[in-house]
Amino acid sequence: MKKFLSKILAVCVLALALSAGAPLTPLTGVRSPDVSAAPAPVKIAFIGDSLTELGYSGHESFRVNLWKNLVDCGIASQFVGRTISNPPAVVADYKGQTFVNNHLAWGGKRIETIRQNMVANWGTASSGFDIAVIIAGHNDIVAWDTTPRPTLPEFNQSLKNLIASVRANSPNAKIILQTTPRTNIYSLPQTYIDEYQNVAMQSTTLASPVYYLPSPAGITAAADTFDGTHPNDVGNAKIAASIWSVLKGLVGAVDPTPTPAPTTPVTALIIYKSSATLKVGESLQIGGFVVPMSATNKLITWASSKLAVASVSATGRVLAKAAGTATITAKSVDGGFVRTCKITVVTLVASVKLNKSTASLKRGASVVLKATVSPFGASNKKVTWKSSNAKVAKVGANGVVKALSKGIAYVSVTTVEGKKSAKCKIIVH
Repeated sequence: MKKFLSKILAVCVLALALSAGAPLTPLTGVRSPDVSAAPAPVKIAFIGDSLTELGYSGHESFRVNLWKNLVDCGIASQFVGRTISNPPAVVADYKGQTFVNNHLAWGGKRIETIRQNMVANWGTASSGFDIAVIIAGHNDIVAWDTTPRPTLPEFNQSLKNLIASVRANSPNAKIILQTTPRTNIYSLPQTYIDEYQNVAMQSTTLASPVYYLPSPAGITAAADTFDGTHPNDVGNAKIAASIWSVLKGLVGAVDPTPTPAPTTPVTALIIYKSSATLKVGESLQIGGFVVPMSATNKLITWASSKLAVASVSATGRVLAKAAGTATITAKSVDGGFVRTCKITVVTLVASVKLNKSTASLKRGASVVLKATVSPFGASNKKVTWKSSNAKVAKVGANGVVKALSKGIAYVSVTTVEGKKSAKCKIIVH
């Protein structure tokens, strides 16, 4: 009787297991946990020089601070790159997890050397990654290795080449580009510091946006480094906090609090301009915001359909570069709401010339004056004609001058845009 009841009980347990909907294990018939919904870890590549490496003199890298932030927020992450088995600073386990010292940073190297080393040694980043954090250029700017400092165009191009190599490996990577922290005891010219934002503005795309970050506010060599250059624990915390301000939005992290507030989704995106006309060299802050203002993730990405005509920064500032039209697209990270602004860029008139400076005519004769507006690509080449003495010589809208009576008259042409002018002396016999 007991054996019979045991069999009935076993059948009932199996039936309950089947009703739970989880797959059976082949040996026991017991339901295994369903792990198919576990999110894939966010792959992050840290790219740079010694400021990005693990740390020196016992100081942990800012990457450790960011790793702990991700752990605190419950975000599964994987730092990718070459594996450094013997770090200069030992990182203790945190909340049951172990720090993996993978990165793409080479101390003492300039941007181009970092790029070459990275391409030759992707390590665990070879299969691609989701986010790249770039802090490079310090060694280029201070030129500590006695090699001449690169020119601004060279510095700009080296950063662009680095970003291009990142995208060649991971076409949809979101890129955080931070100005090299101004901790150094050496001179860091502001023109080079400004170039980071220019590169971010010129390189951002919808598929792979570039988020510009300035040097962390308040960071100094005296308080935040241990040798006048490399950050100490306080300096690393400041760098990490700056990066985290953007990174947490990209990974959907919410900073843990004792009573976590519920997330508020974005319901709309507003931008301040739908169209604008700019002259070459001018800039315009389009700007925008998400609705509601209390939305948890307020990040907006910006991209230009024609970078040769107009580029746009990660904050929505447009720079007019050449005559033509471009569409600036703003997209909310949360919700994917899209708004556009049509930018028309015009080239100003520099000068106007006539094919003749003087002309001698008999009464009743005519001459055709031809106006050439420069530059060739000027957006508005319209001109107006005028005679100083219409009784002596008159001029039509097409530049045809007709002699009427003996005397002297000056025929002038003036551009509608810019009011540039030229004139021809008409002598009537």
